[in-house]
Amino acid sequence: MKKGAEMESETREMPEKTSYGSWQDQDSERTKRLLLLSCSSTLALIVLVCFLLVTQKDELYLSAPATYKKNLLEDVCYNGFQSIVNREVLDPFVEKPFANFLRDSKYQNVNVSPRSEDYRLIQKLTDTTCRVVIKANTNNGINLRGFLVTMAFSASYPFQYKVSQISESFLEESDKELK
Repeated sequence: MKKGAEMESETREMPEKTSYGSWQDQDSERTKRLLLLSCSSTLALIVLVCFLLVTQKDELYLSAPATYKKNLLEDVCYNGFQSIVNREVLDPFVEKPFANFLRDSKYQNVNVSPRSEDYRLIQKLTDTTCRVVIKANTNNGINLRGFLVTMAFSASYPFQYKVSQISESFLEESDKELK
């Protein structure tokens, strides 16, 4: 039995049955939207990856053990100098004319071979010059040698700088503390 004066009508309105064709049309529309969304997301991802690959500079894979403030010029100075004194000129760090000169001269003027722990100072002097002080057996009693490394700058270089010249320099009074 039903209570109440008048019960609400038990007839509820049933949603209209959708035919198979209209359901398929709705599903097809959703599938098209998902396909469009996935294609546009994939395209955006491809554009982003291409942008990153084109604009990214190579990462330095060596670092000097000497004391210096982190600077790209100083890293390239160390890596270029190290490759020259090891008689293994690395093209990303040494300018081609200078590298060719070294190879042609058979490294006659390169008479040092410091290990990585022999570096005492790598210092940026100007925008294209750095100074390297290494521990080496010398006749000066200090057992240190100083070098001026001139760098060439170009945005097209892998690390923006390359070694273009090296010359031995006089040591400064402050260098004597670097032993």
